[in-house]
Amino acid sequence: MAGGKREASESRLRLGSDAKGVSLIPVTTTTKVSANDIGSLIASSPDVLGGKPRIRGHRVPVHRIAAWWQLGLSVEEIAEKHPSIGPAEIHAALAYYHLHRAEVDGYLSEELDTVAKGTSMPTAV
Repeated sequence: MAGGKREASESRLRLGSDAKGVSLIPVTTTTKVSANDIGSLIASSPDVLGGKPRIRGHRVPVHRIAAWWQLGLSVEEIAEKHPSIGPAEIHAALAYYHLHRAEVDGYLSEELDTVAKGTSMPTAV
């Protein structure tokens, strides 16, 4: 832990070329995200998903990540559902959930009620 900051790493798979530039090989890169930056991974704006907190740059709400986690899915299994979302972003969503549990559970309950009534989900612009 350097400078009092915790760091989480995120690995993504990208394709790179070998030394001859002929074939493609998987290359793992790592991006460091400090604990102070976790909040920057969660966004909320009235014009996206009705202002519900979501993973920045995606339309995946925090309550959806929390629901999958409550169902017993691991971070890796959640990432399989959305390959463009990395482990650091999923952990940030779960951290947000634990810090704002009542708010996020309310959004989840609201969504479940909507599904149970058989009405269509509201679409965000």
